[in-house]
Amino acid sequence: MSIRSPSLSSFNTPQSVHRNLIFLDVISTMADDIIVTSPHPRPVDDPMDTSPDPNAAGSQVEKRRCEDEPSITQPTKVTKSDHRSFEVDYHRYKVDQLQNQLKKRDDTIVQLRNQLNKRDDRIAHKTQGLVHNGGIMRRLRHDLGITTIQLSNAMEIIEHMKNENTHSQDAGLRLNVKLALEQHQLSEEVKTLNEALERKTAMLEERTKELEQKKKLLGERRPSHLESGDWNGMTKAQATKATELTQKMIDLTEQRDDIVNEVEEISKGWNELLTEKKEEALNMKIHNTASIAALKVAHKMESSSLADTIQMWKKKTAEMERLHEKEKQDGFQALKEVECRNCSALQGQSATEVLAALKAERDLNTKLKADAEVNLLTTSTPTSTEELTPFQVELRNKVSERTKELEEKNMKLVADLQKATENAETQNVELDSLKNEMSQLDRERKDRSTEITNLSEQLEASALKKIPCGNCSELRGQSAVEVLAALKAERDLNTKLKADTEVNLLTTSTPTSTEELTPFQVELRNKVSERTKELEEKTTKLEADIRKAKENAQIRDKTSQAELGSLEQEKSRLQEKDLERSKEINALKDQLQTPTNDHSLCEQRYKELDNDYMSAKDKYIKEKVSHLATQRQYSDVKRNLDDLAVDKARLGRQMEQLKRDSDGSQRTDQDMNNLADELADIKVELKEAHQTIQRLKGKEAAPPPIDSSEEISRLRRELEEANQKLNAIPPTNDTVWQALRRGKRIAKLGRQTVIDEVRAAEKARPTYQLLGPVAATTPDDSGNAGDDELEDNDPSLNEGDESDESKVYCKYAQMHPQDHSGDTENQHKNEMNSLCRQVILECLNGDRAMDLFLGDPVSHERLELFKRDPAKYGPKVHKTWLDKNGYTDTAQLRASAWNENLKYKLKVLLEHIVANCPDKARFGPSPLIYWGDMLQDRFTALYSDVVRALPRSKAEANNQELVKSRLYEDNIKRNVRNGRVGFRRAKFDARMKISNDMIAISDGREDQKAVEFWKYVSDVTEVLGMDGMSDEEKDVEEVMGTMSGVTSQNDIVKVLKLPWRHSLINALYKSMDEIKKYEELVVRSTGSMRRTCVDQISTRRTPIKLPLSVFADGFLVNMRDYERDKLKLSGHFVVRDFRYEAPKDSSA
Repeated sequence: MSIRSPSLSSFNTPQSVHRNLIFLDVISTMADDIIVTSPHPRPVDDPMDTSPDPNAAGSQVEKRRCEDEPSITQPTKVTKSDHRSFEVDYHRYKVDQLQNQLKKRDDTIVQLRNQLNKRDDRIAHKTQGLVHNGGIMRRLRHDLGITTIQLSNAMEIIEHMKNENTHSQDAGLRLNVKLALEQHQLSEEVKTLNEALERKTAMLEERTKELEQKKKLLGERRPSHLESGDWNGMTKAQATKATELTQKMIDLTEQRDDIVNEVEEISKGWNELLTEKKEEALNMKIHNTASIAALKVAHKMESSSLADTIQMWKKKTAEMERLHEKEKQDGFQALKEVECRNCSALQGQSATEVLAALKAERDLNTKLKADAEVNLLTTSTPTSTEELTPFQVELRNKVSERTKELEEKNMKLVADLQKATENAETQNVELDSLKNEMSQLDRERKDRSTEITNLSEQLEASALKKIPCGNCSELRGQSAVEVLAALKAERDLNTKLKADTEVNLLTTSTPTSTEELTPFQVELRNKVSERTKELEEKTTKLEADIRKAKENAQIRDKTSQAELGSLEQEKSRLQEKDLERSKEINALKDQLQTPTNDHSLCEQRYKELDNDYMSAKDKYIKEKVSHLATQRQYSDVKRNLDDLAVDKARLGRQMEQLKRDSDGSQRTDQDMNNLADELADIKVELKEAHQTIQRLKGKEAAPPPIDSSEEISRLRRELEEANQKLNAIPPTNDTVWQALRRGKRIAKLGRQTVIDEVRAAEKARPTYQLLGPVAATTPDDSGNAGDDELEDNDPSLNEGDESDESKVYCKYAQMHPQDHSGDTENQHKNEMNSLCRQVILECLNGDRAMDLFLGDPVSHERLELFKRDPAKYGPKVHKTWLDKNGYTDTAQLRASAWNENLKYKLKVLLEHIVANCPDKARFGPSPLIYWGDMLQDRFTALYSDVVRALPRSKAEANNQELVKSRLYEDNIKRNVRNGRVGFRRAKFDARMKISNDMIAISDGREDQKAVEFWKYVSDVTEVLGMDGMSDEEKDVEEVMGTMSGVTSQNDIVKVLKLPWRHSLINALYKSMDEIKKYEELVVRSTGSMRRTCVDQISTRRTPIKLPLSVFADGFLVNMRDYERDKLKLSGHFVVRDFRYEAPKDSSA
């Protein structure tokens, strides 16, 4: 191994001297551990390293090496060259190791200096912040005064805005009421007009029918006269008049159709308008539910005017019906006077036939009109009234009068329709104006609310400005909370004032005397009065809270002066600490850099290496190492001297070259000066190097030669002394490998003595047979077995053939007694379960419990021998088999004599292990352990695996791996369930421990509320038990980065809900988790996964034997009788609504 040559400057520093002295000290100290036992040098382990070998088989390698080497009765003769080469290799190894340690120490010093610099920066930063605290506090006091003035002004503005908002709300409510009344009135009028239009339409239809009947009669009569030439006393003039009357009736029918169409369009428009108004009224009703009572009162007040309007329309309708009836009677009377062959048949027709005839006639109306005009043109009509009969004259007069009456009625109807249209337009204009006013009021209200919100935010900001900064974070939080509470109270007061205005509006619109009130109004008035009282009380309370908050803010402002004084004291204390720290830093720097300190350390180390305390070997090693160091330093200095000589010659050549090439320029003169300075430095270094060489030549001489015969005799004497010391050591229960790990003492023993002790220890090693402990035949290869628990998959359990020698027994028989007074009951149970599991794995030759069902069954020949002689051919406790030949259920496996005998032997073995174990306390204080029940449970699970391993299909019968995969999946699911049970047990234990610790801590604080709270938590947890704890599941949530946009997955733990647990218990545990954040001295959260409560319901079965009070309300009511009976409700427990807040200063 080569050593890097140091530079010349490294030998001139105090640190190098100090390191060399430490190197000599360590070399001389470690020389005691060197024992030359072989002429062939090999790497030697560090005897000072007492840490265990990282390889588990380290002791086994040492043991095999001891067994493989031949027996040595005398030490091997060592030559001088071998001894020196071994020492040189060893010293080189140690030199490298020490150099690495020195390098680490330098790195540590650099880290320490960096930490000190960082701390100085932090102290300076904090000091600078403290300097500004005085100015900050003065500015805060000034801002507080300004903010107080602004707050009073803002309060006045808010009061003024409250009044204006109240007036605007009153006006809005009045407009809403007025609009609702107008809409109601308009809907009533529209309804009345629709009814009148319907009646008028019916009258027009009846009139049309009558005219169609007349037309039909006239049309039927005219063709008969034309064909026969006999008019039956009716002249052509009369026929012409009849034709004219028919034409007029047709015109009137067309006018009637036009009027009906117009009326339908107007009605449709009114219906659309009414639909829009209804929708608007419905929306306003939704947004103004408080005005319903006012609408009812206003409706009753306007009922008289609406009744008059309805009565007027009823009179008009009655008059129109009377006129219609008179017109109908006159028409039929005129038709009866006309002699017609078809009159009697026409009078006998039903109304249905008449309507059908009218419908058919409408289709041929145009054709009939054309025929009538042609007939009138072809015939001669009388020009004077003298040719008419009296009947015809009378008929013409009546027709003309009726025509005038119909025209007048039509004109009147058109005028009424126009008037209704104008009224509707006027109402629409009024509605539009009301809408505009409402929208304007809404905008004003929104603007006012916006202004109030801005003022509230300004108040919050101004109130928060009063809070000091720095170390007054607590004051800031409390003042902010109080200001926000005051603002919230102001907002609540605004809401109450709005409600008061609504109540005032309702009370002003109702009668004053109770005699005029309806029961609904009386009840409404009572409720309003009660609500008013409540609002007044709340308003008074809110005003008191506001005053209290202001007083608290003033008190906090006063206390800020005391905080400032404490900050100044803290500043002075930090300055003192800074001064002390600077002194410590200076002392550390002096210790690291001052040559005098190095010199004192060197003198101290030399005193420790005084020749009076050194052996001849130590002295020789010291002289040898010193000589080697001097030679190495001498060679390094010589090498540096040669380099300097080369540099000097090079510089000389460069200077000569510059002199030859010099042209008198400034640059050449500067280069010459630089070379001259560099040459002067080299000369100084050459002089120092020559002085170092002279000092080294006169300082150390070559080490004296070693006489090999004297050295060998000395080593033999030391070996004999070591053997005598070894024989004088009393025997112990420790193995030689444990003794070897203890360090120096055994490392100095002779090799033959070590081998003898190994063989003696192996002969005395305990083992187990059914008849008791016997001498062992196999060595212990477990190392320090008494200190470590044997794992389930320990390969040493499966070594050897079937026998009654138990290695688990040997393991536990070598354990040392330990203190188990602090172990819990669960730890004792884990020890017993571990021992039982190890014994079963060793017995059935398995690595894992879940693989035992894969083992081969016992042979049929062995079973036959077992039946003949159970004592000789029965199962053993090491590497035996299970009887599962042809068995298909667990009952057959339990009934097997072989299996029962095996179980009994294992029970006896477990009892012997516990009885002979020196460390019996690890199994608990109770001497009685039910090993039979424990083995029965484990063998039952094993029998179940054997039965489930039977093939369930042809594929599994042909491929055993499918069976293994199926059983492995079942075992994994079962382990998951067991893991949940274990997690609930851990949660139960943690909560019980936390509550008990917090009871003790709170009692020491003399906090009786906290003691009562944590006692209640302990009682609730104890009543619920392990099954009453909530379940948790692991899950993954996706989180997208705000800057990068990359989606990442984080592991979380979901806390499931228990549907049966009372809500107060859930709130109790939630408050307990919140309190844990303040009690960091007692409770510390561990783990990197975040816990989050979810709405997922736990599907676990409801636990039994719990009190009735711990169940949620209604949970047991929804269950059936037999389901409630299975819960086995027992005990009595009072669930309380316990509320407790942890102190903010948890360290108090």
